[in-house]
Amino acid sequence: MTKLNASAMIAVLSSLIMPACSRSPAISPQTAAQLAAELANEQCDRMYQERPFSASQHSAVLQDGVYQWGGFDPVGPGGYSALVSFPARGGAPHVEIYFSCDPLAGLDRPDLSQLPGGLSPLPKYITIPGAGLQEVPRFQNR
Repeated sequence: MTKLNASAMIAVLSSLIMPACSRSPAISPQTAAQLAAELANEQCDRMYQERPFSASQHSAVLQDGVYQWGGFDPVGPGGYSALVSFPARGGAPHVEIYFSCDPLAGLDRPDLSQLPGGLSPLPKYITIPGAGLQEVPRFQNR
């Protein structure tokens, strides 16, 4: 039996889905999370020779026909975090891998009290009930 990489699995799943006129997503959020974790692991393996991600780390969120999974986490497993997105009905995935040395320095959370100009950090994406996944600025004045 041939093992498919995550990109190939998306292509196979895409070829088996319902017609485009259907309103239901092509794959379930659980399957999307599994694919996203595998895509993240493949990219991280190419970059750092590590495979730290599991599907259960994040929920896959479907918004406007695109699944998104993950985000920047400075204390992710081994310092790694990922943001993965791909069209629910197939198409090219986008994978971003982040590395933070905070866990290596023994920090549970970065010290944010020393940011200049009264800035406070915010995540790149947040989930808002009723509005779904929303992009937010990285920094905002207090």
